[in-house]
Amino acid sequence: MKLKQIIPYKLKRLLPVLGLAGASLVTSCEKEDDIIPYKDIEIEFKQTALDAVCFKNQDGTIQINPVLEYYAADPEVRTIYLVPSYIWNNYHAEDITRLRKDVLEPVINSSPKFRGKGNFAFEYNQASKVPADSLWLVQQGWTVQR
Repeated sequence: MKLKQIIPYKLKRLLPVLGLAGASLVTSCEKEDDIIPYKDIEIEFKQTALDAVCFKNQDGTIQINPVLEYYAADPEVRTIYLVPSYIWNNYHAEDITRLRKDVLEPVINSSPKFRGKGNFAFEYNQASKVPADSLWLVQQGWTVQR
């Protein structure tokens, strides 16, 4: 038994059609100038130096650190991560609430670019006394230990 395959197209017509199809794929590329390189920033803060995040003015209003405001306004910055450093083991339940309401929440609410990253290692059993604050910290991206 002998199989014979007949190609209904002639090669001289097929090659220009394939070349035209390939050329249409190449012309759909974007310019490299339109691509914006995004970057992520990490800002570390300590329990003894919360002014890296924000501070209170003399009139009692909360002022976000100007460096953070600069990064939030920069179009090349995609995400600004606030990273707690060291151990926060001398923070009690009322300190955790104050940290959330007076320091972290105003900054997080000021721009969608701000996110939490890292771990809060509070005093043993203190985070469980303020579950709403602990849950808020976790929802923003931090982890809570102890």
